[in-house]
Amino acid sequence: MSSKENSSSSQPLPRDESTQQSSSQHSQQSQQSQQSQVEYQDCLACKLVGSTTFIGLGSYSIYQALKLNSTKIKNKSPNFRKVGLNAIGILSISVGIFRLFQ
Repeated sequence: MSSKENSSSSQPLPRDESTQQSSSQHSQQSQQSQQSQVEYQDCLACKLVGSTTFIGLGSYSIYQALKLNSTKIKNKSPNFRKVGLNAIGILSISVGIFRLFQ
């Protein structure tokens, strides 16, 4: 008797309709969420604020790099600061322009 019970319990149970329906609903929801992510676009005001912020940050960074150039400090560190600030400035302005036209 015990061998019959073990063999019957090891067989896979058939899936009922509610399980199949829930899995199909889940797949439909995931497809809808993927479509909504693809269709998302920023409004014009959001693009303008974001791009203006990045362009302003980049401009300020370049301004500070030029300001470091006018002050004559004998350390080597201002050269590294100047290069870093210029790189951040150019990168920020590029991101701002990209965001504006995206």
